Amino acid sequence: MTIFLHPRVAASPVPNDPRSILSTDVLACGENSRSIIEILWSCLAVIAASTWVCVHPNVTGYQATWGERLKARLKLFAIAVFAPEVVAMFAFFQRRGSRTLYRDVEKRAVQLNIPLELPSGQPAWTYTHAHFVQMGGIMFKHGTVTYFADPTKWEDEHVRAFFQLELTEEAVLDKSKGDELAKALVILQVLWFITQSVARAGQDLALTLLEAICLAFTAFNLAMYCFWWDKPLNVACPFEVPCTSAAWQAGSSNDRSDNALIKAWLFFFPTDYETLSDTIASAGSWPTGVPVLKSFPTFYWCSKTADSFTHSTLNTYATLALVLASSSFGALHAMAWGFPFPTRGEQILWRCSCLVLTFYPVGHLLLFLVSPLLLLKWLKRCVPYLTVLETFVLLLAAVCYIVARLALIVLPFLQLRLLPHTANHAVAWARYLPHI
Repeated sequence: MTIFLHPRVAASPVPNDPRSILSTDVLACGENSRSIIEILWSCLAVIAASTWVCVHPNVTGYQATWGERLKARLKLFAIAVFAPEVVAMFAFFQRRGSRTLYRDVEKRAVQLNIPLELPSGQPAWTYTHAHFVQMGGIMFKHGTVTYFADPTKWEDEHVRAFFQLELTEEAVLDKSKGDELAKALVILQVLWFITQSVARAGQDLALTLLEAICLAFTAFNLAMYCFWWDKPLNVACPFEVPCTSAAWQAGSSNDRSDNALIKAWLFFFPTDYETLSDTIASAGSWPTGVPVLKSFPTFYWCSKTADSFTHSTLNTYATLALVLASSSFGALHAMAWGFPFPTRGEQILWRCSCLVLTFYPVGHLLLFLVSPLLLLKWLKRCVPYLTVLETFVLLLAAVCYIVARLALIVLPFLQLRLLPHTANHAVAWARYLPHI
């Protein structure tokens, strides 16, 4: 009766796109609903698996304390959260380096008439051994001096001393803090998340931004995990191997320039290399000539590169890999291009951030390729401030890149205050699949 007595009363207009209805208009309820806590839990579980469990750090160093090991892992954790493509690229080059090291050591063992099979019948040299050596699992002891030796520069005495240890693959894996069950749990959680996300798309149920970035993380997580499959997890202490070689006395401690990741970083964020090398001595190249190298390089893999760093000797493979990985990570965020947002401004910010992440690395690469043509001597005489202008543009672009990365982290959490109503609907059968 009230409706008839008040002709001005009318229903709210129905939106053309049902996905645009926000959770404040219609709330899902019943068994096929999910709460914000459930969304947060499933997404954060995937992110935790990709960073804390999937990331395999190198050995922290000789006689490292618990706090030092935790600090090193937290550092890698932070990098994996903010820049998972960098860690995925690092994992790729470590896998590649372990294969190279495996072939080199196997060849040298044959040349030195060292048997590749232990008396027990087990192999004396496997890909797991190669990963273990590459990550700093072996230290040599000469008299009272204990030191790491660059695996790519092992002398014959180092090779003999290692095989005299008769280290089995089981002994190496015993150093690992992970097992097959842990790997299976991580894979199970990731596969569950992918399956229910695909099912939501098939049932026309909205995905949240947080789930979208988790899918981007998942793509790199799977690649990371495959690359590090043979690498022991979170080894705390290396093996000490007696060796008569005093090779640690040779070399220069200033030779820190052969790490491809540092070169790739300098490519994106140009800095005076000598200044940078003093602040990241433990993050890359091989500081030879140090009697006791307590801190093992965080980002080290076996590679044969130039002994000195110049802009022209930039590691092409590492740079191209970082460009491809960074652009791919940005492009994966574009899957949420048409998602409903609480405000128009947030949608524009998300789209702009996706474009920055996708095209900044490619643009920087193109600028690097054409910069020699722009910096001809005659042109620099005509425009003396061109170099300063180029540096300013690069730094401004780097700032925009960092802001875009932060925006893509913050916006998904801001969206939780006003979700599309179908985001609260759960896939009916997904809750019955095993997951964390």
